[in-house]
Amino acid sequence: MATNAAINHAADQVASMKGIAQANNAWSAEQAQIQRDWQVQQNAKAMQFNAEEAAKNRSWQEFMSNTAHQREVRDL
Repeated sequence: MATNAAINHAADQVASMKGIAQANNAWSAEQAQIQRDWQVQQNAKAMQFNAEEAAKNRSWQEFMSNTAHQREVRDL
């Protein structure tokens, strides 16, 4: 009988460890999804910032091109 009790106790411990492992896996999957969502948000912010900076640069380049002759004459 003691052997059966020990086997049952070991089986209960294994089942408990499996339950803990499943809970840990579920938590890890949830955290991974949170991380992916955060990365998507950060990428969108970075892309918006880069687009705005590129627009500023294009505007500056256009200004410099449009005023090249005036600057040239002023330098003379």
